[in-house]
Amino acid sequence: MTPPTKTREPLITSITTLPTSDAKWITLQKISYLDQTGASRTWEVASRKTRAKSAGVDAVAMGNVLLHPSRPVSTVLVIQYRPPLDAYTVEWPAGLIDEGETAEEAAVREFREEIGYECVVVGVSPVQAADPGLSSANMKLVMVESEDEDIV
Repeated sequence: MTPPTKTREPLITSITTLPTSDAKWITLQKISYLDQTGASRTWEVASRKTRAKSAGVDAVAMGNVLLHPSRPVSTVLVIQYRPPLDAYTVEWPAGLIDEGETAEEAAVREFREEIGYECVVVGVSPVQAADPGLSSANMKLVMVESEDEDIV
C-alpha cells in the first residue's frame, strides 16, 4: 500500500462557526444534572452523530504486532495531520465502527483499509474516553496481530 505523495504542508485557510444543523460528524448538547450535593448544574458536550447503536462505541484503535518469519517483531503507527490541532499526530491505526459491526469486526476492516494487512484480534479493552470533560466520544483499543511474509 503506497501512501499518497505529499506535495505541500497542510494550511488552515479559515475557521468559522458551524451551525450544528450543518455538522456531519458532531453535535453540541447541553446536559442538565444534579451533582453529588444536589445542586443543579449544566455542562456543554460535543457528541458524535455517528455512534453505531449496535456497538455502543464510536471507534476503535488497533494496537498491533506485526510478525514476519525472518524479521524482528514490529508495530505500525500512523502519522497524520489533524486540523483541530493544526499538527501532525502519531497514532495507532483507528477508525469509526459502522452500524451492525462489533469493535472486533471494525478493527479487522479498518486495519485492512488503513494498513493493507489482514489481522486477527487477540484482545479488546473496555470502553475508553480520551477527553471526557469535553466530549462523549469513546473507543475501544483492539489488539491485533498480523503475520505475513510480505510485511515490510
